[in-house]
Amino acid sequence: MSSIDLYRLTIFMTVTREGSFNRAGRRLGMTASAVSQHIQTLEARLGKALFERSPRGVTLTAAGKDLAYYGERLLAMATEAERAIMGEPAAPPEEVTLGATPGISVYLMPEWIQRFRSRHPGVTVNLQTGVTSEVVNGLLEGKYDVAFVEGEIDMQAARQCRALLLDEVEQMVVVGRQHPWWGRAALRIEDLNGQSFIVRQPRSHSRQWLEQALLQHSVRMAISAEFDNPESIKRAVANGVCLTVLPLYAVKQEVAFGLLHAIPLEAQPLVRAMHLLWSVERGLSRTAGAFVKQLASQYPSIDAQDL
Repeated sequence: MSSIDLYRLTIFMTVTREGSFNRAGRRLGMTASAVSQHIQTLEARLGKALFERSPRGVTLTAAGKDLAYYGERLLAMATEAERAIMGEPAAPPEEVTLGATPGISVYLMPEWIQRFRSRHPGVTVNLQTGVTSEVVNGLLEGKYDVAFVEGEIDMQAARQCRALLLDEVEQMVVVGRQHPWWGRAALRIEDLNGQSFIVRQPRSHSRQWLEQALLQHSVRMAISAEFDNPESIKRAVANGVCLTVLPLYAVKQEVAFGLLHAIPLEAQPLVRAMHLLWSVERGLSRTAGAFVKQLASQYPSIDAQDL
């Protein structure tokens, strides 16, 4: 371990968390050029590039991910050793609790959590799923450090939250192989009138949103079945002649394997907002902030915020 000292390892881990030399420099009280020089020295000693540089910041290479994995442990052990020698109690283990609506929880969170854990292996991530009102209320009650919601937010609750728009998510018409629309390139929203749908349960915000969005265009669904989770909906659609409406991220794997077909609505697409929420009163903890910041390359609106 003679080629890595803890000082440069700390700089490396700060760059990893912040995603850029500039932000890491501000965090460390150094210039970006000084941070860059330390990283270059570390890379030269290891004989491996640790970051891929781009105008938007830096991302870890394979070697960088390996060093981040062990670096987190090394710095934690150094802190524990110092505390033990000085007779201080050990620091409690870090954890972050996330709340998310079902689509985000099932289809986006696993990748986000895996990426975060690769950079912060010592942090325990707790994920809880609920409909929009449950997630927002849980955040306001202090059950979650940060929340991710696809859908509409109650205005009264919104006043107690910071809400950052992450994305406008297009909703697709999804059919199985037995449906006559299999292979269609596009649809008009009026084509949906009277069609047989499989949907979420009535209390679901996504169900309520869909009904209201279609009624604005005088489109009425014929409800064939109601399920409480999107996986059940997808399986039923794949094996029958009913359709559903889901975001593309929820069906991309089945579309790739030819099990489902996703059809966009031309001229008048159905779109839902995906928001990041945190409490105005409590703000974002350091660990929750690190989880959010790792998403900046995917959702540029995060970069514009002083988290």
